[in-house]
Amino acid sequence: MSLLRDCSKLFCFIKPMRSIMGVRHYVRSVNMCAIFDVDTAQDFEMRVKHSEKPVIVDFHAGWCAPCKLLAPRLENIVGEKGGEICLAKVDIDEHSELALYYKVGAVPSLLVMQNGKVLNRMEGLQTTDAIRDWINQAVKSRKMVRRVEEDDDEDTEYS
Repeated sequence: MSLLRDCSKLFCFIKPMRSIMGVRHYVRSVNMCAIFDVDTAQDFEMRVKHSEKPVIVDFHAGWCAPCKLLAPRLENIVGEKGGEICLAKVDIDEHSELALYYKVGAVPSLLVMQNGKVLNRMEGLQTTDAIRDWINQAVKSRKMVRRVEEDDDEDTEYS
């Protein structure tokens, strides 16, 4: 089962390109959202803080039983979103500086971040429906913010 889940993570990155002479070619896409483990603070900076799409940051620990129960729920919900949102997994034992910086007092802790800003947070094991509602709210607020910014741009053009 773990191997299957690891393979499905790869398919989040791969998308078909065009067919050339009947042979379908595939490319790795950096723009598609994915589920990924944060390897370094620089990796976090680049892939999470500079992301224009919302990123759910899952602060977890290998010894945490609720974290192990939450992980597949998050992965399934993020997969349902079809690239609208990413999931970054941060092990607090490996990246304690990030956990301290974001004031993570308990695991699992979830943050929604976009453009370096924390939009929302949630702590503890949650039901699938509660997580789905929380993520939908974050994606919805992202769309509303983008719409307001676009309206502001239009207003300045005509002033």
